[in-house]
Amino acid sequence: MRHGVSRIVLLVPAFAVMAAPSVRGATYHSQLYGYSVAIPEGWKQIPEASIASAISALQGPDPDIKIIYDVGFQPADSIQWLTYPYVFVQVLPYADFGLDRQLTEDEWPEIIQNITGANMEDHAEQNISPEYRELFRNVEARSPRLDRANRRFFWAMDMDIPSFGPLRASGTGHFGRESLIQIFLYSHRDRTEQYMPMYDALVGSFRFDPEKEYDPILAASQSSSKSLWPRVLKKGLIGAILGGVAGAWACLSRKKRK
Repeated sequence: MRHGVSRIVLLVPAFAVMAAPSVRGATYHSQLYGYSVAIPEGWKQIPEASIASAISALQGPDPDIKIIYDVGFQPADSIQWLTYPYVFVQVLPYADFGLDRQLTEDEWPEIIQNITGANMEDHAEQNISPEYRELFRNVEARSPRLDRANRRFFWAMDMDIPSFGPLRASGTGHFGRESLIQIFLYSHRDRTEQYMPMYDALVGSFRFDPEKEYDPILAASQSSSKSLWPRVLKKGLIGAILGGVAGAWACLSRKKRK
């Protein structure tokens, strides 16, 4: 389904759906957030309503944090939406943290390294509706790796989904001029390797539009601030966790309808 591209914005107290960006052939392009990524061969776009319903239910009626999922993809032969594996793209605009500037290169390592020291269980319990907290357990972040030359970082997160088994979230974060964009692949831990060629190609195809690319000259003239690191970290981690649990919620919802 390579048309009707959408984005989902989750707000307090509910979510709003923004105007749709465009698809260029086999490429997804977000005009609002200024990036493009190749749609994996043999994969299709997940409808905005499927993602929005899952995240809205998981966060409950009064979430205290705004999460933006711009688009999602899953294998074209999947019969049901939000069945593992799937890919979500999360957007973290710097303006949401009260910033009118880029993150400086000095800030990158500190934000990334704090991923492994974060209390994942606390983040999950504080931001997922109580009735769905049994859908996952044992959330643990794996050590991140910074690719400074390409202004991105790689990390992974493991969690147990009782209805599915061990889940792996493979993530890549891209630093841009106005936002940090994370691309997550959610898959069974034991099957992650078979999807990595697809994921690596998808990540390798990612490009910011020229006006949204990170500007190192501009960044060099700006000062860093440790006070914003916890906010960036929290939103990134919550986005990773919610995205992973969405598939479990979708499975549970289908069972309830039967």
